[in-house]
Amino acid sequence: MNEKRIAGLVKHWNKMRWKSWELNVIKRNHKDCSDKEISKKFLKGKRSPHQVQRKRCEMGIKKTMQAHQVWTPEEVRALKDNYKKYNQRELQEKFFPYKTVEQVRSAKMSRGLRRDPVWTQREIELLLKYGPTMKRCELKKLYLPNKSVDQISWTKKYYGVKAYQAHRKKV
Repeated sequence: MNEKRIAGLVKHWNKMRWKSWELNVIKRNHKDCSDKEISKKFLKGKRSPHQVQRKRCEMGIKKTMQAHQVWTPEEVRALKDNYKKYNQRELQEKFFPYKTVEQVRSAKMSRGLRRDPVWTQREIELLLKYGPTMKRCELKKLYLPNKSVDQISWTKKYYGVKAYQAHRKKV
């Protein structure tokens, strides 16, 4: 290799190598700032959030759960007392405004809290009778106006109702 090329590689390598001040920035700020914030605020975008995350992990620095992610015993009790009465969005709005809907859903699922099916016997009968011969949107429009198209799909799958297929004439 010629010397000019070697000098260019050394310059590039030094540019890519983590400086001690960059490592100190991560050490000092990882508890209070996200990797994205560290990248943007302190490293002025010279390192991507992904690079910051990788280096932080290499250094053995793990993110701890943030306060809004930890569920207190009182919150768990409120969740258990109300999960059957409300959907995730309603639970979040009424009881956990500082948590996301996804956090509420995840907390319910991880604790095995599932609502009972909300299909009446009559709705199930209609689904079983007309499901194989009608499209989901037609079922909703004619027989199941209170159900979403997704709910109809999931329940058809649960009961093993074949998906609608246009009947083709055999030639």
